[in-house]
Amino acid sequence: MHISSSRSYPPVVSTAIPECAMSFTSAPRGACLAGLLLAQCLDSWGHPYDSDVTETLTLISTELCAYAGAP
Repeated sequence: MHISSSRSYPPVVSTAIPECAMSFTSAPRGACLAGLLLAQCLDSWGHPYDSDVTETLTLISTELCAYAGAP
């Protein structure tokens, strides 16, 4: 027996927050790599590499990473 329904259900919307995580060394090279990874993640989330958002967040993150290992 097949039961059909004309009832429509709303589409399922994902509420997951995108995440980008990785560990880097506390050296200038680690800060550079963190900035590159952040730019790549932001690009995959819809913010192009040359956007103001990407430039600002990359600058902030690389500065934080560079000073994270400072004595």
